[in-house]
Amino acid sequence: MYKYKHVIFDLDGTLSDSRQGIYNAYYYTFEKLGLSDPGNEALKTLIGPPLQKGFSDLFKLQGAENEKAVQVFREYYSSKGLFENTLYDGIKELLEQLNCEGVLLYVATAKYQVFANQVLEHFGIKGYFQEISGADYQGNHAAKVDLVAGILRRNGILDPDSVVVIGDTRYDIEAAAELEIDSIGVTYGFTTEAEITACNPDYIASSVSDLYPLLLEIQ
Repeated sequence: MYKYKHVIFDLDGTLSDSRQGIYNAYYYTFEKLGLSDPGNEALKTLIGPPLQKGFSDLFKLQGAENEKAVQVFREYYSSKGLFENTLYDGIKELLEQLNCEGVLLYVATAKYQVFANQVLEHFGIKGYFQEISGADYQGNHAAKVDLVAGILRRNGILDPDSVVVIGDTRYDIEAAAELEIDSIGVTYGFTTEAEITACNPDYIASSVSDLYPLLLEIQ
């Protein structure tokens, strides 16, 4: 028996460990455009927000320069980076179990929607989800609260108690809080336990196996 009828997952850092492919795409971009490598701690903060925001915030790139950086990043990511990626242990089994229990699953990600679909297809898990909601090519409609709200609206989800958001960044937790729905912060992704705890999620999961009792009535 499920605890939530609707479960909305983040993608990067929640369903899959995409760090290697994302970092390599940034390294490729730095080399091509002569940008300085800010180091892994700074790069980690770029996983979650739209690419356009990352290049603007960290490198102060605007307009055509920003567009060029995004284009170069996607040049590498679309051909190689997408597949330098692994599912977290137990994710596929969790999705299968939730589906079997009648839970409806969704993905809300700031990643370009075409890439999100390709990643989920690559791992053979796309079919588990009712909807995959991501950013458009320009990085618009990528705020997590808008992505989640869109899923709720398009799928006629009216009862806030029936839905939970699962993610590894403050964007996921803050979106859930703004929409007055429950959240589960995962600490096995790209954010530290201290950072997740500071966001005050309703629950915290340090591993995929920790998600089972939060989502299902375990006998």
